[in-house]
Amino acid sequence: MILLHVPTFSLAAYAQGDSFWHRLQPRVRLAVALLLVLGAVLLPEGAWNYWGLYAAVLAILMLLSQVSPVALLRRLAVELVFVGVLLLTILLSGRGTPLWTWGPLVIADGSLLTFASVLVRSALSLWVLNLLTLTTAAPSLLQALAGFGCPALLVRVLESMLRYVAVLVDELGSMQRAAQARSGARALLRWNILGNLLGALFLRTYGRGERTYLAMQARGFTGRFPEADARPWRPDERLVTAAAALFAVSTLTLAWWRL
Repeated sequence: MILLHVPTFSLAAYAQGDSFWHRLQPRVRLAVALLLVLGAVLLPEGAWNYWGLYAAVLAILMLLSQVSPVALLRRLAVELVFVGVLLLTILLSGRGTPLWTWGPLVIADGSLLTFASVLVRSALSLWVLNLLTLTTAAPSLLQALAGFGCPALLVRVLESMLRYVAVLVDELGSMQRAAQARSGARALLRWNILGNLLGALFLRTYGRGERTYLAMQARGFTGRFPEADARPWRPDERLVTAAAALFAVSTLTLAWWRL
């Protein structure tokens, strides 16, 4: 989902805040976010009351983390449009009693319930993950992933991508401006110019990547970025993680027990 925000690329815009959420170490924030995501996703279809509880908890968390609701809604709007398009196949699957028909397109009650449930799960999960990425610096987040046993090679690839994706965005912007200056703004909509632009972008990024790799080797890069020493969890951090786990487990237990 990060790549959906490349035109306005910014990560951890609220990482320098001073709140209770910011004072938790990144591993704790990641653990809480994963627990909330798992709890929301594993709830049964139509668990609207429990999803409302998750929304209330996330609203409180948003206030504690001092994240702007406008910035969060902008990111969610882009992501949910993408998710909604992917979920159209569920909406039009025709499972259950037909509610609306237009030619070969059928929306039934069962497919509508599944579509709405998956969309709410996606919205809550993206809400949690955006709060995490907006308030946690990318290197700290990746170190937290490594601390939870994520493969080291995957962490290094993600570190390299996040460190140099801004360079890619800057390169693409300069090439777009050059193409507009030569052929006009509407020329970018032509397939041949767009294809030439993407091909040139690939060659330029490949060459820049090779130069960056040689420069990193010349500076003694050993394949690992500098990492801060992991400190033990404080009592309040353990309490927050336990509270998140208890909330997720209790809502799941109540929701599935009442089926």
